[in-house]
Amino acid sequence: MAVRRPLCSRHPFKFLYTACFLTVLPIRLLGLALYYLSPATRPNRTFRQAITTKIIYLWFRFATTVEFRTPKSLEPGKDKDRFVLLDPDQINYSDAAYIGVPEVNGRIRPAEIAAFWYESPPPVGKVPELVVLHFHGGAFVLGGARPAECGWGSKDLSKRFKCPVLVPQYRLSDARDPTTAFPAALQDAVTAYTYLLYTLKVRPENIVLSGDSAGGNLAYALLRYLQYTQGLKDPADTPRPSPRAALLWAPWVNLNKRGLELDGHRNASTDFIFRDLGKWGVRAYLPEGWTSKHALYPYISPLGREFHTDVPIFIQASTAEVLYDSNCEFVVNLKKQGCTVEFLEIDHASHVTFETADFTGWEAEQGVAMDRAVEFVRRARSLVESP
Repeated sequence: MAVRRPLCSRHPFKFLYTACFLTVLPIRLLGLALYYLSPATRPNRTFRQAITTKIIYLWFRFATTVEFRTPKSLEPGKDKDRFVLLDPDQINYSDAAYIGVPEVNGRIRPAEIAAFWYESPPPVGKVPELVVLHFHGGAFVLGGARPAECGWGSKDLSKRFKCPVLVPQYRLSDARDPTTAFPAALQDAVTAYTYLLYTLKVRPENIVLSGDSAGGNLAYALLRYLQYTQGLKDPADTPRPSPRAALLWAPWVNLNKRGLELDGHRNASTDFIFRDLGKWGVRAYLPEGWTSKHALYPYISPLGREFHTDVPIFIQASTAEVLYDSNCEFVVNLKKQGCTVEFLEIDHASHVTFETADFTGWEAEQGVAMDRAVEFVRRARSLVESP
């Protein structure tokens, strides 16, 4: 079935929209600057926090309208010192790693992916004592793993945990290419996890999963897969080695119709996430013909479909973001499942400060959240048994 793309995502309309957007952008920025000069127009926020949130909003609005994409290279480029190519065919036991859910679509097969170490790779021949495996955000259609695209949060994780952080460039979804829909990203997450286990020989209790926004969704999907190998809630399934903990930074957990009604949310004016961005992500990520009734839909929209896991979960959200309510509900549901959960809120902030705090001005608050995550992982060590 042909995909009906938005008019402004096709040339010549894409070119015309881009030209108009860039022409009026300086005027819009000047207007925003004047508007936010008065503290009355930005309660509980500094000038920097208010205007940078709107700048990010403008960028996402433009990217969504034209369905902006940048090619993802498998070459190291200028990031060669931290680059690693993950090849499923070269990872020990990789054939056995993709059974069940990753095989749900025979057209989507495990593929080579690029990954990047922060701040630097572990010493050659030495098994790291701790590794964080982080998945970047971007509604499954935007973002990237290179330092120019997602460097701040991963860099700070590495600094505070005093360990290497691996960020894989999982395949982004494109509605025009069905082979990039689910479970392509999950396959890539499995590739990265098995690389740490079987190539670098890192023990599972020394791996911490992490993800921001859509990356948090992916981290939780990987956690589900590790527990339910076949992708079904069947206690007879043999679980795979579980990580020490999972860190979910403002995770995108509600991809149902209700969860996409963001423009009318009370926090819509204080955040940069909106309905059309979410709809684009879902349209590209959701396999053709799937609905919320599909047996594997919990891998796509986990809210209300939580499961019990012994892996401790740390969740951070901001009170002025549109995903705040779904994150709160997610935490409550996890606790009802008997999970060990710690929830930290950042007051008055917008979405995913994990990745934007250095730009938007919430570095101090995000630093506190990072330190709490470090302490959480330290305590989690005693809760996760060695396989």
